[in-house]
Amino acid sequence: MPTTVYAKTTLGEHVLAERSRELLPRQRQVLIMVDGKRTAAELSRFFADAQAVLEQLSAGGFIAAVATGQPAQASAAPPVAPEAQPQVAAPELNPPKLTGQALPDAKRRAVRALTDAMGPNADGACMRIESAKTVEDFELAVTRGAALLRGIRGADAAQEFLAAFTNPV
Repeated sequence: MPTTVYAKTTLGEHVLAERSRELLPRQRQVLIMVDGKRTAAELSRFFADAQAVLEQLSAGGFIAAVATGQPAQASAAPPVAPEAQPQVAAPELNPPKLTGQALPDAKRRAVRALTDAMGPNADGACMRIESAKTVEDFELAVTRGAALLRGIRGADAAQEFLAAFTNPV
């Protein structure tokens, strides 16, 4: 909606802070402009394709709607200082559970699955997975890869990807 106001999620803040390659250039540009104050209509003044990009970012868990219905100019509330803005949590993706011995094989399988699903768009996420030294690093990289996959191919594809790396309890 044109009157929806979006804010960056923790994942969105993290992706920008690390300057990772998970986002396409246009997605990164729009994500930078998302501040929890501007409406989608206001962002459309800067980017003709803002609505489509906002939907991609939202689907990927990088932003979340924080208000709808009123343009930001009509708001009577004073602006919130950036450090006081609430952080919106990224959607839960249920990270994988592995043993240390299975890590090299799991890294190969994760890179292959992401490359098959997203082609060159997966390069940054694949590099992060390949550089994981610990199970915890791998789990974070796979979860972030799944968030990217969610933005490109949808939630079902992301959950299917994660399911391949989750051991039954």
